[in-house]
Parts: sequence; C-alpha cells; structure tokens
Amino acid sequence: MTAPALAGVDPLPTPWRTASALLQCAQLAYNADSPRKQSLYERAHAAMAQHAALSDELTECLLPTAAGDLRGWVVCPRAMPASAAVVVIGGLNGWGAA
Repeated sequence: MTAPALAGVDPLPTPWRTASALLQCAQLAYNADSPRKQSLYERAHAAMAQHAALSDELTECLLPTAAGDLRGWVVCPRAMPASAAVVVIGGLNGWGAA
C-alpha cells in the first residue's frame, strides 16, 4: 500500500489494541483449552473492549447461541467507505480485530 492509500489511518494503535494482539498471540502457546488459555482469551477481549471504547471503527457483536455466546467485532475503517461485508467465524487468531 502506498502512503496516499493510508491517508487517514492512525499508524499507532492504542495500547489496548496492542495488548489484545499480544494476549491473542500468547494463547497460541496452548493447544488445548485450559484455564490459562481461557484467561488469556478473556483478557484479550477485555483489552479490545477498552480499545473499542476509544475508537469509532470498532463495535462489539454478540450472538447468543444455545451453546453460549459467540462474540466478535464489527470493524468499519473510517479511512475508506465499506465496499463489502465479511463474516469470519473461527479460524486462526490472525483474523481477529487486533
């Protein structure tokens, strides 16, 4: 991407967004669900929620299911109008909002 294409994009994420990304990476060290992995996920979510409170680009999405809530994020970059919508469920944490 060229510099003009990035116009209006904040190159420095908030500390909360950075913390969420680091916590998401930290949980990758655990292959199976465990209290430690769950704690890392919960902390990553809490950090992203703090970032969302400071951002006009991010809104939490909650989908209740019989097996429990499915949480995600609606990401709408302010630097450019949306030309499509994509829903990603599951997958590697690289798909996360961080």
